[in-house]
Amino acid sequence: WTLVRARLEESGAEFVESVDLASTAVVAHLADPNYRNLKKKGLVVGYVQSGKTANYTGVIAKAADAGYRLFIVMSGLHNNLRKQTQTRLEADLLSADWAKLTTSDEDFGRVLGGHALVNAHVPMIAVVKKNPTRLKRLRDWLRDVDKSVRERCPILILDDEADQATPNSARLLQERNAIN
Repeated sequence: WTLVRARLEESGAEFVESVDLASTAVVAHLADPNYRNLKKKGLVVGYVQSGKTANYTGVIAKAADAGYRLFIVMSGLHNNLRKQTQTRLEADLLSADWAKLTTSDEDFGRVLGGHALVNAHVPMIAVVKKNPTRLKRLRDWLRDVDKSVRERCPILILDDEADQATPNSARLLQERNAIN
């Protein structure tokens, strides 16, 4: 968080204190990353152009400080939204200590060494488009990591574009669409 705060202050952002307070409130509701098999779900809503990215960047930074290690940001259906999110997170959040599983030019594809990365105890981030193929690759990459190692890796999933593709739009109650 210290690095993110400094970067926000350098950029002249006037909302640093409100981001600090709001992100602290969200992180206070997360499951304790030191305990296995704790799951929590939550929803934070914001208006268009209201600072949501800065707020969830603060949440990611503080969650990393608390012990979370894998961050998955689902960024909508389109390449431009995914690239924009990736670029912003790289500028505001990432340092040499982070492992990037995606880049501004590359969505989640064939990331090698998942077991070693997860076992290395470094913070990792993936900004993934809501595309069934990309999400399956991410799922399969996680499944390839030994279960005992995966269970010791606290994961935080953020849905940046919850209005796009996340709700189940299948016609029958028992059905699920590909992304949901």
